[in-house]
Amino acid sequence: MYATSHLQTHHQLVPCRPTVEQVSVGKFFSTFGQDRNTKEQVLGKGSWKLKDWPPSAKFKHEFPELYEDFNCAVPAPDYTTREGILNLGSCYPAGVLQPNLGPKMYNAWPSSEVAGGHGMTWLHMDIANMVNIMLYAAPSTGNDVAEEHQPGVAAWDIFELKTPTRFELF
Repeated sequence: MYATSHLQTHHQLVPCRPTVEQVSVGKFFSTFGQDRNTKEQVLGKGSWKLKDWPPSAKFKHEFPELYEDFNCAVPAPDYTTREGILNLGSCYPAGVLQPNLGPKMYNAWPSSEVAGGHGMTWLHMDIANMVNIMLYAAPSTGNDVAEEHQPGVAAWDIFELKTPTRFELF
């Protein structure tokens, strides 16, 4: 077997999960629009994102204007908003634990476009349909982004429903 026949072989081990740190949201947002060196002086090396902020359970109450903006921006709001009359999630009785229907805000530094770079979200499969809207991208400063990728983009790799069986092999 391969694993037992190479027990003494040495090779580089690279962490696959990010380091988690507690910082103020303001400190994180102060890095937007800065070049990579400036960002790393503020938060340290790595590619940083705010994890699950704000919690979607509190989104509507803590950011009511942004919540309304999201609802106005999504296509087919009768299906895609929490209160949409054709969204089954809006039919739960009051007082019952409801599924997390979002919206969810994703805030991150851009991923690196250099060789060996990776995206900011690990490959995963959502258990519900999603609508993604890119609301803001800071212009690139410095040379962290290749000219052909400027002024900035978001890229999603979307797979057919039958594809997950291939990913389960990993």
